[in-house]
Amino acid sequence: MQEIIASVDHIKFDLEIAVEQQLGAQPLPFPGMDKSGAAVCEFFLKAACGKGKQPLTPSHPSCGTLLYPLSD
Repeated sequence: MQEIIASVDHIKFDLEIAVEQQLGAQPLPFPGMDKSGAAVCEFFLKAACGKGKQPLTPSHPSCGTLLYPLSD
């Protein structure tokens, strides 16, 4: 019913243009600083992480709660 009364398919809104051109998007301050993905322990990737097998030790300083995959 909306299409019959007021079709807007032929109108290009300012918001659509801004999103398509990514207007207002600012570059990251430093290359490689995008931290939006899930963090994973570097030892987990090498199958050398002892999470669940032994307590965390100073020899694995990067094995912290926030560095494990979110599926755990």
